[in-house]
Amino acid sequence: MWTEPLYTAEEMRAVEEAYDGPMIELMERAGSAAAEAVLRRYPDAKTVAVWCGTGSNGGDGFVVARKLHEAGRTVEIVLAGSEEKVAGDSAENLERARKLKIPFVEPGTGDVAVDALFGTGFSGKPRDDAARTIEELNGLGVPILSVDVPSGVDASTGQVAGAAVKADATVTFHGRKVGLVVAPGRFHAGEVEVADIGLQAGRTRHEHVSERILEEVPRRGPADNKYTAGSVLVVGGSTGKTGAPCLTAEAALRAGAGIVTVCVPASLNLIFEQRLLEVMSRPCTDEDGVMTMDAADAILEAAEKATAVAIGPGIGRTDAVRALIGYLLDRLDKPIVLDADGLWAAAGHLDWIFLRDAPTILTPHAGELARLLGRPAGSMRRRQVPTTWARLFSSRVRTRSSRLRARESSSATSATQGSRRPARETFSPGSWPRSCPRAWARRSGLQRRRRRAGRPPGSRRRPTEAPG
Repeated sequence: MWTEPLYTAEEMRAVEEAYDGPMIELMERAGSAAAEAVLRRYPDAKTVAVWCGTGSNGGDGFVVARKLHEAGRTVEIVLAGSEEKVAGDSAENLERARKLKIPFVEPGTGDVAVDALFGTGFSGKPRDDAARTIEELNGLGVPILSVDVPSGVDASTGQVAGAAVKADATVTFHGRKVGLVVAPGRFHAGEVEVADIGLQAGRTRHEHVSERILEEVPRRGPADNKYTAGSVLVVGGSTGKTGAPCLTAEAALRAGAGIVTVCVPASLNLIFEQRLLEVMSRPCTDEDGVMTMDAADAILEAAEKATAVAIGPGIGRTDAVRALIGYLLDRLDKPIVLDADGLWAAAGHLDWIFLRDAPTILTPHAGELARLLGRPAGSMRRRQVPTTWARLFSSRVRTRSSRLRARESSSATSATQGSRRPARETFSPGSWPRSCPRAWARRSGLQRRRRRAGRPPGSRRRPTEAPG
């Protein structure tokens, strides 16, 4: 598989609870793995300061200190909190460290520092005393290795609400946590190493695409040529925005496409001819440097030989562009990547995307996702983007699947009854005139005006007011 599970704190807790052995065994394995990472990464470090909290993460830290001591390193433990607060397995490991006479000291330096202050159970903002401890650790000026997650980072979301450790490396246990992959948490984690501590795999809501996916990318063989290596069509460009489609086209070539063509405004075609040496250009009808609905036929003709189509880079933001993109999404049965201004055009028209049969990839950043969802600009925090978009996508897929099942059932019923008329579909771009771009645009504009007037798309009269 080219994906790996990403665990939240709750999911990790469920995996640990399913373990049929004593929890202190897991703590021993976790601390041992972190200690081995310190020895391997910093072989010349003579003195190691292990900063421990009073919870389970601190218990892992006590194991780290003991293992490093047994390996011949000079170890100091900095306990952030009262020793009376340490309980359970953590208290047992604290006592073992005491028996080895590992010194407990006030914050010092050392050649390397180990962060075992807070683990996966942490969320929110550190208290003032904990925040000061984290800032003091960050200010040491030595390499920091975090145990499981950097202290101050929410393992389930990647959120950093206050002070957080800036680690050079993080040894996490069993599997990566969401907070180690999603910003801003991932910028605090440094290089992440996953240590196996003997737990069974658990179900996770999130997955991470690993570098193993690169093994699935087709490689050109000795018998391949530009016609067998795939063809990409880029639709974009407008006055002041000619760079975006150029970059997209050049990236497609570098990714291995055999042929790349750009459909661009005719009045700007000379710019693309001069800039793109290996890319063919197709001038399309435009008005003041922005493509119009009259460009649709030329784009569809150019797309006939394309393997995939990229729509939106620098294409502009006008009503004509919105109508053009909606029409292309309806007519093209090719894989499409919708980007930049293409996402702007799709705002308020997500059915254009989710009613397509061909694969469609959207690339929204936080602002574009907010616009797609009809939320205020700036309302989407970066950590929300993957989960919010995934939630929306899965719900739309379920909706689409139920529609398809309903259509198949309705069509089967019509067939058994001998009817030659197809079952009537719900309103969708596919029900608009497919042969005439201008008619499509007029229908699209009519639907938009009805929505703005507070009328349902198929209505002919304003809804009557509810009785007072």
